[in-house]
Parts: sequence; C-alpha cells; structure tokens
Amino acid sequence: MGITAEDVLGPVLRDIAATGAPIPATRFSSYGSTGLWSVTLTARDGTGQGFVLDPAERQECLIARTGDQVQE
Repeated sequence: MGITAEDVLGPVLRDIAATGAPIPATRFSSYGSTGLWSVTLTARDGTGQGFVLDPAERQECLIARTGDQVQE
C-alpha cells in the first residue's frame, strides 16, 4: 500500500495542534491525471495555501515539504 494523505498531513497537523494554533481545513485530491496530489490548507478567516506533492517522493520528504508549506 502506498503513502496516504493521513501519512503526510497527520504529523504536520498534530504538530500544529500541539502548539495550540488553530488547525486549518484541509483538502487533498488528485492533481488531474498527473499522479500528483493537490493540497489546500484554509484558515478560519478564509485565507489559504495550496501546493502540489509528488507521492513518488519519500514520505519523510513529503512531510517536510508539507510542514514548510504550512509555515508559509
């Protein structure tokens, strides 16, 4: 079985929760027929950050990149 959205987003969202910061709404979907993943994180005020991940990358790299994007 391959990497799932929970495998990638779970550690990042748990870190956010541990700080007491609000948890963003998340949308995770396929990016067309490319095999890539589209991730959108949205704050309560409606602002958001979207980015694309390649599930072929190592899980550790995906988690690190997701963490970087969340900090943006």
